[in-house]
Amino acid sequence: MVRFNGNSYVPDTVNWRDDTLVMPLPDDLLGSVEVCITAADMPDICEPRSSLVCWNFYVPGAGPNIAIIEPRDGEFTHNPSQDIVIMVSGENEIDWDASILSIDDIDYNLSNSNITISGDTVRFHPAQNWSDGDTVNIEMVAYDEIGLSTRTTSDFICDFSPPICGNASPSGIVQNIPNNITLELTDDGVGVDPHSIVFQVDNLFVEYDNYALTYDGLKATLDLDAAGIHISSNDTVDICVLCADKNTGLGLPNVMSECCFWFLPMESGCSVSPKTFTPNGDGFNDFVKFDVFSDKPIVVKIFTVDGALVERLDGNYIVKWNGLDKNGKPAPAGPYIYTIESDGRNLCKGTIVIAR
Repeated sequence: MVRFNGNSYVPDTVNWRDDTLVMPLPDDLLGSVEVCITAADMPDICEPRSSLVCWNFYVPGAGPNIAIIEPRDGEFTHNPSQDIVIMVSGENEIDWDASILSIDDIDYNLSNSNITISGDTVRFHPAQNWSDGDTVNIEMVAYDEIGLSTRTTSDFICDFSPPICGNASPSGIVQNIPNNITLELTDDGVGVDPHSIVFQVDNLFVEYDNYALTYDGLKATLDLDAAGIHISSNDTVDICVLCADKNTGLGLPNVMSECCFWFLPMESGCSVSPKTFTPNGDGFNDFVKFDVFSDKPIVVKIFTVDGALVERLDGNYIVKWNGLDKNGKPAPAGPYIYTIESDGRNLCKGTIVIAR
């Protein structure tokens, strides 16, 4: 009779080699094992005599335990010189000389100068910085002193670029006062941190609070009424936006450079001021300004009241006339007719006056 840890076991096959019993061990036998064998003779006259023999041995289980603790699998890092930290432990002593660390298919013995071992912790420091956008693949194969091994794989992603902005609205000269200001904020890495978003509207700063300023994962929207911002027609509004990507805990977040734009709300398609100007070089009302709501190039034509062309001015959004005719000579004092065209359409016309 054979007992393993107190449980009787009858093998399927028993082999005798002279006076030696050979039998397989149970498949589920692990750890500390006590084996006891009872053997008896088979006399013809008296009762059998038996003998019990017991001894202990140890059956090791799996190979070493490997845990890649920094960066964890699938994590983003903002640190260009990010270390890789791995913990290795096991029931038996670890064979560091046989163990291998592979980074992006390059094998490193653990005696490599880029690797340090302290207790059960393996630290890999890259010889040069990682590259932005790279996915770094890690493979660790650890052996213990009796030859058992374990293999573990992981990867992390390098993100060293800040978010980018685009598609600001409103922008440039616009018709009427908007209710909202919107700006697309995107990040190809870990993503934009909504709580980092700050809108500066002229001298007023509005931080993300999920009420006046919201972010849907693509577009940041500032509700002007909710933020208590009041805009007047014909006033230029300057906006600058700041944000950063999410904090991974591995290096500092990437901060976007200021993204600035402006808009000028106008009540109608055209605004002309002053209607009477004095181009005499005294620095006061020396020119007339035409503010035009059009995303296309604009053409301003100046005529005498008799219909003769005095000057043609081309530009975008804002065009100024200094009172000189097409020959560069001062136009006489008096009334003039102006027309404003854009993309083949007549936008507006009216009268201005030169006073000398």
